[in-house]
Amino acid sequence: MKEKFCPKCGKKTDLLFDGLCEECLSEDANRVDIPRKVEVKVCRICGKKMRNEWKEENIEDTVKKSLEEERGLKKVEVVSDEDGSMEVEASMSVEGVTIEDSETVDVVEKKTVCENCKKASVGYFEAVVQIRFQDERAGEVLDTCRKIINSRSKGKPTVSKIEERKGGLDLYISSNSDAKYIARKLADRYRSERKNSKTLRGLVDGHKSYRSTYLIRILENGK
Repeated sequence: MKEKFCPKCGKKTDLLFDGLCEECLSEDANRVDIPRKVEVKVCRICGKKMRNEWKEENIEDTVKKSLEEERGLKKVEVVSDEDGSMEVEASMSVEGVTIEDSETVDVVEKKTVCENCKKASVGYFEAVVQIRFQDERAGEVLDTCRKIINSRSKGKPTVSKIEERKGGLDLYISSNSDAKYIARKLADRYRSERKNSKTLRGLVDGHKSYRSTYLIRILENGK
């Protein structure tokens, strides 16, 4: 086998990795693609972060997972500094050789409004949770609904509107997944009858769009 020389350190070697010996390559931290600046979209209403889709996570996790997914970095560790920057340690593999590096990254939060909050702010709803009960239980059931909603949304705009009516409540929910959660929790809380239905709203981007209704009928003396 023809002897090779590392062009950086001059050492003889049998193998070159991306043109360098293993030792020089592993010391070449500039190859680790840690950016100096990261921009993160943050919903100013609910605080969710944009990473492929709107997610409920802290800013450190958003930066960490973005670097892993978009830059292909491994073993990413992120620690926030008091000045708003973050210390990032990460590694990557080049031809089987692991290279490590660290960098101070400026994290810029770009305030915007996520789709769900936009929908809720204009009264949009994907589902209705209809709760039916004896009138004297109105205060108790409404209080239970608010606790369930808060546990799900943590104060964020899940409910577009609440209508109190004789014999029940109608909750207009901006997200169908949130409506399912609320209906399930109510059914778990009370002895009740449950019924689901869908109605066609129309076409959205060429696909049929449905609005769901979840009926929870609380039985007499249902606990």
